[in-house]
Amino acid sequence: MKAQQMWDEREEKGTQRVDFIFSSWCRMGWYECDFGFEEPIWVACGITAQRNVCILIDAKDGHGMDVWLWMAVDEMERVESDHEFIKFVSSS
Repeated sequence: MKAQQMWDEREEKGTQRVDFIFSSWCRMGWYECDFGFEEPIWVACGITAQRNVCILIDAKDGHGMDVWLWMAVDEMERVESDHEFIKFVSSS
């Protein structure tokens, strides 16, 4: 289905628009940074009060990525129970 068609159907149903922020921090070399304590074991994002945010970061092993999501609890529960989504996720 085309994006415009999906958007039009959404408007016809009166569905409220939700903004979502996506940011890719991939290929920024986070795991190569050395601030005098050797390379980091794990890179993470700070806590934000903002909702509907998705940040992508390269995985430490260079294969895949870590995805950080900030969402309302009920929305996150829906994502976690989505079988199609889970096919692409491995938790660590």
